[in-house]
Amino acid sequence: APIVKIKISAKDKNELRDNLLTIRESLTGQMAALRDESLAREPADNTVEDGPDAFERQVSLNLVSTEHDEVVAIDDALRRLEEGTYGVCEECRKVIEKPRIKALPFVRLCIKCQSESEKGKTKYRPLSSDTTM
Repeated sequence: APIVKIKISAKDKNELRDNLLTIRESLTGQMAALRDESLAREPADNTVEDGPDAFERQVSLNLVSTEHDEVVAIDDALRRLEEGTYGVCEECRKVIEKPRIKALPFVRLCIKCQSESEKGKTKYRPLSSDTTM
C-alpha cells in the first residue's frame, strides 16, 4: 500500500513534538538514574543478601532496556512527524485512532494491527535467559 501522509497544522505539530520530547527527556532521566543506581551498588558481603540485590539489579536493568525501546520509538515518531507520516498505521496505512495516539503518542500501529501483531506473543520480557532455578 502507498504511504499515506496526514496534514497536521503547525500548531498541532509543535504540540506533538513538545509532548514527545518531554516524554523522551523523562525517560532518559529515569534510565540514567536506574542505571547509575544499579551499577553503583556494592556487591553484598553476605551471600544471603546477594540474591535479592542481584534480582533488584536485574529488574532495574530490564526497566532501562524497556525505556530504551520507548526512546527509540519516540525518535521514530519524531521522524515520522517531520516526514508527514505520523499517525498512520505502519501495517494497514490507515489513520491511527486519536484516543490511541493521545495515550501513546509514539505508537506505530492501529489497535487492530497491534492486536494481530501480539497474537501468540508473550506479554512480558523474561528477567534472564537462564531458566534454571
